Amino acid sequence: CVALMAWIRRAEAPATRPFTWLMVAIAAYASTGAMGSLSTTAPITIRLAQLETSLSSIVTALFFIFALHFTQRRQWLTFWRRCVVWAMPVFNILLVAFNDRHHQVWTHFTPVQGTHRIIFHNGPAHLWSAFWFYIYVITGSLLISRASLSLGKLYRQQAVTVVLGAVAQDLVGTLYV
Repeated sequence: CVALMAWIRRAEAPATRPFTWLMVAIAAYASTGAMGSLSTTAPITIRLAQLETSLSSIVTALFFIFALHFTQRRQWLTFWRRCVVWAMPVFNILLVAFNDRHHQVWTHFTPVQGTHRIIFHNGPAHLWSAFWFYIYVITGSLLISRASLSLGKLYRQQAVTVVLGAVAQDLVGTLYV
């Protein structure tokens, strides 16, 4: 719903388009996570976890791009810099996609007896992905926080909301890692 409302109002603010794509990616990420939690078979749970992790990489890149637009640094996003911004998420997605060959994201999976749950044993590439998540989200949050000091009241309130949402995700992610 948030993405739809943002898309309808996309001509009103410069950060609306990246915000819309960010909301779509977050909805896909959250939906995939919910489906993974409801899954009753190990192969489907693992595939959904792969998709969820890939979508997480997309969300982080879109958050950083949104932060640049929100802070009126859109001109920084030249073609080559966009390629650099997307390089790490694409690399992380490839790590996840080919995990069954190298076992660096998840070393193995252990079914929990008597349940449909699976324990994912994280490998070194999982920490690598988490590291890049924090680089993108913390950098975007700092850009927004810094810009909020010079923005008007409405943008300052929006900036606080965005940064608090990002900090909440950072805390949950840290607890998981």
